[in-house]
Amino acid sequence: MNLSFKYPKVTFAAVILVASVSTLLAFAACGSTSKSDVPETLVPAGSTIIGSVQVTEILEDLDFAALFENIDADLGDVESFDQLLEMVFEETGIDFRQISYAVLFGDVSRAEESFGVIAKGVFDEDQIVAAIKRSEETTNFTTTVYKGQRLHSFEDDEDSVSLSVLDTDTLVFGIRDAVTAVIDVQDGTRDPVSGQVYDVFNDLGDGLFQLALELPPEALQAMDQPLEGIPGLGGGFDGLPISLDALKDLEIIGVVLDKDGDILSVEAQLDFISSESAARMGDAIGGFFDLFTALSPDERTRALLDKIQVDTSGTRLTIRAEIPVSELEELVGTLGG
Repeated sequence: MNLSFKYPKVTFAAVILVASVSTLLAFAACGSTSKSDVPETLVPAGSTIIGSVQVTEILEDLDFAALFENIDADLGDVESFDQLLEMVFEETGIDFRQISYAVLFGDVSRAEESFGVIAKGVFDEDQIVAAIKRSEETTNFTTTVYKGQRLHSFEDDEDSVSLSVLDTDTLVFGIRDAVTAVIDVQDGTRDPVSGQVYDVFNDLGDGLFQLALELPPEALQAMDQPLEGIPGLGGGFDGLPISLDALKDLEIIGVVLDKDGDILSVEAQLDFISSESAARMGDAIGGFFDLFTALSPDERTRALLDKIQVDTSGTRLTIRAEIPVSELEELVGTLGG
């Protein structure tokens, strides 16, 4: 398993793993913490995706280990999540077990140029820098000063990961432009994020994992184009056998996951341009779940699908489910086996 720090997909490994597995309902933790002391206020204006992860609570949950062991994923020599975290720590100097809360942000339309993470926890800046240099066996990981903050980055690649420890309990890492944008917000020379995406993010509450993103027109076009190459679907969304053409009117997506005792809850909120589009999509998704439930040969899968509720109110389509973790473990074990 290559954990080279130089590329964003690697440096974000632990946070992205937490978020991804959460999104797949593969783990959760008990309760949630107050957001009175969190880094959302440092997210820069222009961000069209905002996510948050209650890292400590997730990693300390006993259900996580069992679920992780059941995931059928190619992680090389990594046999446990603790081992993965140790490997990340050795190569980056970042101990994700010391992170309490993390916020992910970026611009969907230019994700390769604007993506970052703001983490709250305990960080040893010198240890992080030394670990990266040792792991990369390079002298190109250099330190400069940007608006009074030490900025660490690979001098020969502006698109690689940069990082800055704003204070002993706040770490920012990501694409260089994203890191400097956070420093600009802290410095007061750039506005923090606001607007519809930020409002949707806050409306999601205090889940263990939550995400809000705005879909730009080009993203929907990119979703439509691959369908045009499928036989019988030359019309893209319009050629689908069910009415998914309403996806073209999708503006904002919000997702939140939480856990109360043994019950894992997940809710997705889809905001459309019009109530008609929301209703059409609700009918299509509801029909899809009904059909998939009827055709599924596995009783446990059918039972889980029966727990999914699809509701429409105005321009918002809401999909929610509450699932016992024990049932989820059984399903993951079946799929992984």
